[in-house]
Amino acid sequence: LSSVCENEISCSVGSLKSVCEEEEDFNKIELLHYNKERNKRAVREYPERARMRRDLPNKRSRLTFEIVLEGSVTKKGNATQKSNEPDALITMLTTLQKEARKGNLDQRVGGRTLKFSQLTYDLDLKTYRCPEGSVLVNNTCVNCPIGTFFHVIIKRCMDCPKGTYQPEEGHNTCLRCPDNKSTDKEHAKSEQDCKALCLPGSFSPSGLEPCETCALGSYQSDYSADFCYTCSKGKTTHKRGSRREEDCEEVCPAGHASQTGLAPCTPCPLNSYQPKSGQIECIQCASEGSIPFPGSSSEQDCIYPLESMELQSDFSVKKGGGDQLRVPFSPCFDSPCENGGTCQTAKFGQYNCLCGKGYTGTNCDVVLDLCEAKPCHNGGTCLATPGGFQCLCKDGFTGTNCEVNIDECRSSPCLNKGVCIDGINSFTCNCRMPYTGTTCSSAVNDCTDAVCLNGGTCVNTPTSFKCQCPSGYTGDVCEIDVDECMSAPCQNGGSCQDLPRDYKCTCTRGYTGKSCETEIDECADSPCQNGARCEDLLDDYKCHCVGGFSGKKCEKVLTSQYQLDFVTPTILDYAELTIDQPMTTVTASFWIKTSDQVNQGTPFSYAVSDDPNAFTVTNYKNLVLMVSGEQRNVGVNLTDGVWHHVALSWSSFRGGWKAYVDGILIDEGSDLSTGKTIPGKGKFIVGQEQDTFGGGFSPGETFVGSISQLNVFDQELSWSDIGRLRFSCDSFQGNVISWSAVQAAIKGSVAQTPSYFCQDCPTPTAPRNGGVNFTDTKPGSQVDFRCDLGYSMTGKAELKCLVSGQYDGEIPECIITDCGNPGRIRNGFIKGKDFTYGKTVIAECKPGYEIHGEKTLTCTDSGFWDFDTPDCVEKQCTVPELSENTVPSTTEKRIPPGTSVTFSCKEGSALQTQHNSVKCQKDGTWDKSVPSCDEVKCSPPPPIENGEPFNSIAEYNVGDSVSYQCDYGHEFNTAVPNTRGSLACLPTGNWEPDLPVCGPVRCPDPPPIY
Repeated sequence: LSSVCENEISCSVGSLKSVCEEEEDFNKIELLHYNKERNKRAVREYPERARMRRDLPNKRSRLTFEIVLEGSVTKKGNATQKSNEPDALITMLTTLQKEARKGNLDQRVGGRTLKFSQLTYDLDLKTYRCPEGSVLVNNTCVNCPIGTFFHVIIKRCMDCPKGTYQPEEGHNTCLRCPDNKSTDKEHAKSEQDCKALCLPGSFSPSGLEPCETCALGSYQSDYSADFCYTCSKGKTTHKRGSRREEDCEEVCPAGHASQTGLAPCTPCPLNSYQPKSGQIECIQCASEGSIPFPGSSSEQDCIYPLESMELQSDFSVKKGGGDQLRVPFSPCFDSPCENGGTCQTAKFGQYNCLCGKGYTGTNCDVVLDLCEAKPCHNGGTCLATPGGFQCLCKDGFTGTNCEVNIDECRSSPCLNKGVCIDGINSFTCNCRMPYTGTTCSSAVNDCTDAVCLNGGTCVNTPTSFKCQCPSGYTGDVCEIDVDECMSAPCQNGGSCQDLPRDYKCTCTRGYTGKSCETEIDECADSPCQNGARCEDLLDDYKCHCVGGFSGKKCEKVLTSQYQLDFVTPTILDYAELTIDQPMTTVTASFWIKTSDQVNQGTPFSYAVSDDPNAFTVTNYKNLVLMVSGEQRNVGVNLTDGVWHHVALSWSSFRGGWKAYVDGILIDEGSDLSTGKTIPGKGKFIVGQEQDTFGGGFSPGETFVGSISQLNVFDQELSWSDIGRLRFSCDSFQGNVISWSAVQAAIKGSVAQTPSYFCQDCPTPTAPRNGGVNFTDTKPGSQVDFRCDLGYSMTGKAELKCLVSGQYDGEIPECIITDCGNPGRIRNGFIKGKDFTYGKTVIAECKPGYEIHGEKTLTCTDSGFWDFDTPDCVEKQCTVPELSENTVPSTTEKRIPPGTSVTFSCKEGSALQTQHNSVKCQKDGTWDKSVPSCDEVKCSPPPPIENGEPFNSIAEYNVGDSVSYQCDYGHEFNTAVPNTRGSLACLPTGNWEPDLPVCGPVRCPDPPPIY
């Protein structure tokens, strides 16, 4: 290429790929041009790929060169202004085209010559491309800012989603917040924006810290919740921060108590009572009173004797308020101790039974029989006695337990220096020559009695005899067989059997030969299949399988779509594997189904030589996690006969541990084997609990049920990873123990059956009076349920399909909304017995009473009646609205039957009836019309002689005054009572009686005339 590249262009071959296809072959040559100027951003310009076609008789092929030009843009310039790079490219492409026409680019492929003389290119299709992490803005590549990431598919900068952040520019991904943390919004720029998720049992508006614990009567099982579920009606929790719906318990009724005041509840014991509900103690009867039955709820049940009685009580009593003695709840309330045993309260909600003589056991339910321990040795017979036992010994033994062998040689029965050998109720004398007999009392006469044994020849001596022994024997009388095994001729652990003049070796397994000197080659018969390599072992062989095979002979094809069924509690059924590497973090995940209520089943155990409980999960009735000899009780029961997903993790750092069941964090803690390491080179047993390294199995701890997808990882899996194990069918295989490898390690009669995992869940059905929405039934898909108006849902509204082929909950029910009984109406009743949604009831009153409130009530979809329950009140008379001038003798508006009310009028008004009082009758009506006071009016004023009222009108109010005026030539007479010339309207509706008088004007006497 250097021959076709100019000074400003650096050419190289990059990403060269050869693909043989039916129609086309593709090869790429990348030509790079480097600008030596310092630049701000790099922009790649891609002209159209240069193509050249050729003709072959029967097949079309194509060779494609992709020409990549790398240029740069200055701070003030842009990509379109940089023309020198395209010019240089055109020059290079022109040269390349000339070389093609000369045949210099022809290629030999598959024995044929590919000619490229028709090489063409098109510069009009050039494009500009920015490096990943940046986008083109005004022909300049700009890095994606902090808080965003470059989406490699749509080629845009996108905000970091919730739970992630990005503190730097120009990145293709966002960083995930640490485990159990998230952000409250998108576009987070720093890890400081990651806040801790609200733990189960707490909530906040954002689901992040700061969080508030769930109040009493509510719970929350999930992380990052923004609300708490309310316990169902009649249930509550005993503390704040409850994490499970199971924490909602019914309140203990009166006469009962419990550790928390909630179910399960126990009746108050004898001689005590409890009048309140939800209590943690009962009240002892005062003054030695007694109650002969449990569960009393009233002090009135206490019976007080005439004389002092000693109360029998198994409970600790503390002084309460007043004279009350309070009995705190304890397990002794259930009277667990049998056969007269006394119950004592212990710490942590436990109890101890003090058993009477002759009984033992946790509840004094075991009859004590000391003979069961077989204390009498050497065949002695045990006789049980009150509080003990007696041994009847066989002949030859004595002692309390027949443990002493009576020494029959103590009396020295052997004579003539014979050696006495004690036996069982006997003795034997080894006599010195020449004596014989039971007690060595008889002398031997030389060789006459043929004392030489085993073919020995007797030779007389002057004082006795001498035996000449044959080969293989020795001793005074040839009584000793020479032991050819003394030289240990048998090799490799073989056992030697001495024979006359010979020996016989019984070889251990794997060896043969006269002296067990030859090891048997178990690989000689080529037992390994499917290309496996055979390794000869002692009395065994090991097949090293190639990928995809397992089994003793590598005859099995590995798969993970199976389950192991442990049918009976036998110690012979299990799977055994090994773990080579040590672990400081670990997660075990598995699916389990069992209905075993008898055994403390063990899903798996891992043991090393000095620790049988290096990593063990046992007791599916009350799950226990053990790490390096320490244990924590998870406290969950898995024996309901349905599939459950269990995941347990542990970390040496701070000893942190977590337990998930069906995706819910059931429990967690710390300080479990802190700083320790789970050693390697141990045995991992599925279905048995190891009390010793690789053994010590117990039927009571054997797993009974089905298990599948057991995988062990050497890391702590996050909550989201564990969720994927439940809902995703991707092949998750543990890197320490993988489920596909377990099937190759089965021992005994464990049934390996195909599993239904990773199959579709059943098609969901809509609940009655409700509906269902779903698009798929594959594992991980979600089904949404809804209820019709007037119906409420019991159960989960959303279910997800698990990999086990079942949903993570039961299909909910739509229960018609029930408003409940409106309540009893005093002096009335409710007509109607159906109190559910849309139904109506009618309130009726007894005779003499009437409804106050709404008579007809309708149950609404909210579960409440549309109106409050009305009252039935005694029928009364109602005082009507009165005129402002009418004054009743009482201010009450409703008057009971038999009561009278008197009415009076204010000044200026008068009654319009002949009566001024009324009486209320039984039917709620008055006996007469209610009086009313109307205002008094005066008619026009009366006329007078020689005068008239001034501006007279039709009527006047009380107190009004009217003036008179006299006719011309008249004036008011001042000698009469009314000198004012006016009249006032009196309260009686009459005018003043004294009218003004107009008389003629009288002139004085005329003046005298002078």
